[in-house]
Amino acid sequence: AGGLRAGLGARLGDPVPPAEFQRAVAALAGGPGHVVISGGFFSRLIARLLAMHLDQLIPHVDYAGEPLGADIGKYLRLGRGSVVVMFDLRRHELAAGQAMSMAKEAGATVILITDESLSPSAEEADIVLPVAVDGIPFDSFAALLTLAECLADAVFRAVGEPAIERMADWERSARIPRAASALPLTERPGT
Repeated sequence: AGGLRAGLGARLGDPVPPAEFQRAVAALAGGPGHVVISGGFFSRLIARLLAMHLDQLIPHVDYAGEPLGADIGKYLRLGRGSVVVMFDLRRHELAAGQAMSMAKEAGATVILITDESLSPSAEEADIVLPVAVDGIPFDSFAALLTLAECLADAVFRAVGEPAIERMADWERSARIPRAASALPLTERPGT
């Protein structure tokens, strides 16, 4: 299994078509009215991370952990100019396809992040970003995490100064208890 995982590391970006990646970046950085990001049973972890990163760069980003349940309202708000990023990996989930169909009917652009065997919903997506996930006994999320980080980085670079301003607003406004802030001023790193 270690050899298989090492082989995956060497192929992290291989399956992702560069033109599709650039289209995904353009859709996300082009001032979408609303971005909704969802994932499957395990991929929701990476979907949530991508949503948190993009929310710091562009406005109107939502994570929908239950697209056909408690988060249905996020999908009902979709329309032209909206973007959905759906993670649907092997052992593809029915909810992913149903949420993508709802998004397409509303006029949203759909970016599908899937495995190399492709989700059954790939034909319905506007942009398809396949990644290598082969693993035993569990799929590897190394390429998935790398893709999410590369998307966030590319959106940051494409948005430019407004992304920096939003990040600064985020840092000033977010109340995240930091270990250094609990130390007396004289003992804080950098003082």
